[in-house]
Amino acid sequence: MLGLVPLAGLLLLSGELGAYGTVVTEGRVGQAPFVRDQPAGTPQDLEPHGAAAAVVAPILELEDQGHNRQILFNYGPRFLWRRPNPYGTNKTLILQVANLSATVDATPRIRLIERASASYGEVDYAALTAILPNQSQLPPVAKIFVASAGTGLRWDAQRLWRFETMFDVESRRTLGDTGLAQMMNSFASFRQTNLSLEASGIGRISRRDDLVLTAAVSDRSLDNNIEVFAVTPEVGWRRRLTWSSELRLAAGVTYARDRGTTPVVITDTSGAVTTPGSLLRPVGNVELNGVLLGRRGVSWRGTLGLTIDYFVDPVLRVAGPRAISVLRSVVLFEPDWTVVLEGGLTTSLRASAPPDPNASADETTLELALPVRHLVSENLIVETGLRWSQRAARLRADNLTFHERQTWIYLAFTATTRRMQRWMAPQIQAADSRDEGAFARPQTTDSSRQSTDNVQQSEIASPQSTDVGP
Repeated sequence: MLGLVPLAGLLLLSGELGAYGTVVTEGRVGQAPFVRDQPAGTPQDLEPHGAAAAVVAPILELEDQGHNRQILFNYGPRFLWRRPNPYGTNKTLILQVANLSATVDATPRIRLIERASASYGEVDYAALTAILPNQSQLPPVAKIFVASAGTGLRWDAQRLWRFETMFDVESRRTLGDTGLAQMMNSFASFRQTNLSLEASGIGRISRRDDLVLTAAVSDRSLDNNIEVFAVTPEVGWRRRLTWSSELRLAAGVTYARDRGTTPVVITDTSGAVTTPGSLLRPVGNVELNGVLLGRRGVSWRGTLGLTIDYFVDPVLRVAGPRAISVLRSVVLFEPDWTVVLEGGLTTSLRASAPPDPNASADETTLELALPVRHLVSENLIVETGLRWSQRAARLRADNLTFHERQTWIYLAFTATTRRMQRWMAPQIQAADSRDEGAFARPQTTDSSRQSTDNVQQSEIASPQSTDVGP
């Protein structure tokens, strides 16, 4: 991670430096909950209210690319006007975001990877879903700070094997406005530090099959002296079913141990409680993706995935098994139209609710998005669509009711000096590709969506989740 300093200097001094500018604007109307600035102890009304929002996000990007290196830096403030918002009717919410990434080919077989990102500023309820992905219980905060850094390498040991390793450090915390933090008990404010080390080996077994071996070690520290250490080994298999589709399977176990002075209640799917202590739980994932229809001028691609992991919730301060499912359909009308339909369900698999006073805490999220994009020119994209989400307690809870509904209809424009071709279309990995590494997981958000809630924040939560598995 310390190598980012000389790499940044190299970027500024390089004669091959390229500079690009991008401006993303979005207007949206709909319904969403919001937190009001009111006296502590007053119950929050999280029922949906009519709202309108406008976002302007200018982004400066610097790039240095040589025959054996690529260094990228981008920075941009995100200006949000929303009526209503947590502070009143006239306040602009500003979120500062910066990212730095570098890859250097030290030898023809070894590639060094370094990255860092930081976000600081004010967010509304809707933006929290991008900063805290796959997080069902959202804290009603208005200001947040997130910073992360990572270093790793990729080694092509021989023609049939590739090895990868990555070490990441991440810190998240809420800032200021203690009145907001007190409105939903102490769980409205949190501080979290994540350390994770992931390693993988990918071997080509046959023309159709790859063997994937992964291991992850992590340590998650929360405020109130909560700390969970975990080790997760997994064995995976990738099968190329046809020239355009593949099946991925992985299975393993997570060993989790409570190391904090304040015990975390660890509840498994049978309802047993161990606090403090350790446990062993199965984890795994399955994913099927490929081209469903391909003919001249039209391509229809799809992904269906399910992941079971072990999750440390930084807001509710509990740990337990979690399921993440995703369904994605992408239709590309060449050369300049894309229609995407994607949905996701994230839910806790714990048998009992979090301890009081959070018996009604949210542990399930249901999301749906329908973006339609048009590449007007090589420098302009227009996007419109629908975003919808609902939240509820765990699926096994009595009297399960979905609430905190968000529904948005939006129109966005992305103008950039960088020449755009096909990057605006979500990419499904080709069936014979091995470049994505072994850490691919199904996600509930479209990583290629170029809307204002994602363009700058794609690296905000890197690593993306707070699960203790890989």
